[in-house]
Amino acid sequence: MAAELSSTGQFRGADSSHPASGGVEIVKLKGGGLGVKLKGDFKVRGGPDLRVWLSDASNPRNGRAVRSKDYVDLGRLKSSSGEQIYRIPASADVADANSVVIWCRAFGVFFGSATLK
Repeated sequence: MAAELSSTGQFRGADSSHPASGGVEIVKLKGGGLGVKLKGDFKVRGGPDLRVWLSDASNPRNGRAVRSKDYVDLGRLKSSSGEQIYRIPASADVADANSVVIWCRAFGVFFGSATLK
C-alpha cells in the first residue's frame, strides 16, 4: 500500500542484534507539508550514522530488499527512542512510499523497518 496521510505502521528490528519497535505515522505538518512521525514508543538500538528513510520497499526485512528500491533520506535519526518528526521533502512522491526504514549509512546496515498501511 502506498503512503498517505492516514498511513501508520509498527517497527520491527532486523534481528536480535538490531532490535527496533514502536509506531510510526505520516502526519500533516503545521505550516504545510507532510512528515514522518516516530511515535513516543519508538525504540531502536543505537548505532553510528543512523538515518530515517521513506522507502518504496514493501515489507523490507533486510538490506538487500531496501537497497533494491527507491528511497528518500529524511535525515539523521535524532534519538534512539521517543517521539520525533522528519519533514518529507515536497519533491518526494509519497504515493510510492511503502515503508519507513532505519539505516546505518556508515556501514550499510539495515536496523529495522515499519510497513505503512
